[in-house]
Amino acid sequence: MNWTRRDLMLGSGAALASIGINTLADRPTLAASSPSDKTLIVVFLRGGCDGLNLVAPVDDANYQAARGADLRIQESGDRPGLPLQNAPTDQDFRLHPAAPELKEIYDSGQLAIVHACGLTNGTRSHFEATDLMERGTEKDKGLNSGWITRYLGSL
Repeated sequence: MNWTRRDLMLGSGAALASIGINTLADRPTLAASSPSDKTLIVVFLRGGCDGLNLVAPVDDANYQAARGADLRIQESGDRPGLPLQNAPTDQDFRLHPAAPELKEIYDSGQLAIVHACGLTNGTRSHFEATDLMERGTEKDKGLNSGWITRYLGSL
């Protein structure tokens, strides 16, 4: 079998998510320790799995014009996108058809999708924005640790 980059990303992502969820569940300092506690897991998408490749407004004219039919999530056809309920707009947002597990979690109320969010500092540099997001800061580029390290250090 020939593997594509997409196959590798999907397989790796599923494996990492599985490992991460199991690891978090075993560590009460990182996971919810009582029913009233909440756990937030942030997934920072990059590369071939950007926001419009995973969740897309399939009926948006700008989306349709910007991406050819073979590059966008479809409303109908052989592999239509998976419809999402409770979208913040009247648009038809759908998950990629290869993500039925995410739809199941979304439908159960355990997953929220916050689309097109990011920094408010207005940087026009993709690389600077990526660095700031990964470090969990909006302005301080001089940090030598990420947000998880800073959190664990505060415990």
